[in-house]
Amino acid sequence: MHDKEITKFYSFDGSDYTTQTALDFIAKSHTDDKSIHLAITDDKDDEYLGTISLQFIDKKNSNAMYSTVLRTKAQGKGVAKQAVIKILKYAFEDLGLHKIHINILDFNARSITFHEKLGFEYEGTIRQHLYKNGKFNNLKLYGLFKKDFLKMYMDKD
Repeated sequence: MHDKEITKFYSFDGSDYTTQTALDFIAKSHTDDKSIHLAITDDKDDEYLGTISLQFIDKKNSNAMYSTVLRTKAQGKGVAKQAVIKILKYAFEDLGLHKIHINILDFNARSITFHEKLGFEYEGTIRQHLYKNGKFNNLKLYGLFKKDFLKMYMDKD
């Protein structure tokens, strides 16, 4: 949360997060049916690598927003891809959702490429929506439908 190279790509500013903030977040991570927050860990070393979430779970409209944040040391190693596939599988198969969407700051080229490779499709831009890094920034919207996910990953883990 204090790594500026990580947080520059997210809507939140974690510079003031404390151990208590983290503990409060963990305590609330499963208290409602509108969001699920899970730790991404290295099973071998039992080390925290990041967080992956389903937020704004809307069972009536059968969709949710997904987000993830990964520590620098875990990037580029396939960790995020494995975690995303698992949470999408959960969202589509266990929760029965129809669509998952993500909002990405338009200057986060790495995340955009990553999500396009996973099958997310660009749906539009919300212009000057988020004040970050001293200016208003655009958010790009991406979505993935259950049918497309199942075609790509049904037989893969």
